[in-house]
Amino acid sequence: ERNIHFDRSMLDIVREEAALKESDVKNNKRDGGSMQQQQQMPSDQQQGQNNGMDYLEPYLKGIADVHKMTKDEASKVRESYLNTQKDRILERAVILKNRLVEEKSKLSHHHSAHQQ
Repeated sequence: ERNIHFDRSMLDIVREEAALKESDVKNNKRDGGSMQQQQQMPSDQQQGQNNGMDYLEPYLKGIADVHKMTKDEASKVRESYLNTQKDRILERAVILKNRLVEEKSKLSHHHSAHQQ
């Protein structure tokens, strides 16, 4: 397998993508996420954002040397991270859908109570 050299390492690119996703999550919290949603999301320190920890560390466990990563290894790390994020988003979508169904049921019950 041949190593490919870039101006920026693949690890830096994957970290930047992860940081962008995390900042989107933070912005959603700040712009009106509910307390329950905020409690479901790990804090910044748990994510390793503010305490010097590498938040990609769980995804880099199988990599021997992260500074000399092959393109294939970087792709696997990226896919692993993106799959985790996708799963989190899908879980949140299910929660929101269940809340919507519950609120529609309450509204329907409230509406029928006022009809009588």
